[in-house]
Amino acid sequence: MKYLPFIVIAVIVALTVFTPLPAASEAQAEESAAPNNALVQTFVDLDDNVELGITGVVVWLVSWFVAQLIFMLPFLKFLEDFKQPLALALAAQLIAFIEHSVPDAFGGIAVAGVVLLLAVLAYFKIGEALTARGVRGFK
Repeated sequence: MKYLPFIVIAVIVALTVFTPLPAASEAQAEESAAPNNALVQTFVDLDDNVELGITGVVVWLVSWFVAQLIFMLPFLKFLEDFKQPLALALAAQLIAFIEHSVPDAFGGIAVAGVVLLLAVLAYFKIGEALTARGVRGFK
């Protein structure tokens, strides 16, 4: 149990480093090599608002995780400087994973699911903030 934070950080770094984003030239090569564009399966493209929401949630989660890690192991205070770049890299990987793994046929459902998840997270975060301020309906 004492090595759990190190294992989690190693997994996060490995996923970030060893999961490259496809280059634009690869996508163009695949499109030009396809004989019939009707048979080529396209993938979903997330809206900018959804991407910003995903980025916000990932930044918040990584910041919370780094704060907990520093609280448990004070000698890891140097990670404070790396939480923002790590969070942005993880958010970019998550967005790319969603965009490249969901076919366009299910794009509407996938985007609606991500938006619903972001709305639920925002509701709980807002509820937590309102409870801390003493609003009656959220006690």
